[in-house]
Amino acid sequence: MRLGDLVFWFTDLHHMGIYVGDDTIVNATHTGDYVRMDGIDDIGPVAGFRRPG
Repeated sequence: MRLGDLVFWFTDLHHMGIYVGDDTIVNATHTGDYVRMDGIDDIGPVAGFRRPG
């Protein structure tokens, strides 16, 4: 993965974050929650990732 890639979790892809390097992503756990930085494996198993554009 590269900086800025979108990371998706769960088989229905209902959660997404942005990869910021060092196995860290920026995300909010639900609508209205604060945006924060988490470890890429803290959310659950990664379903995939995609480079925007």
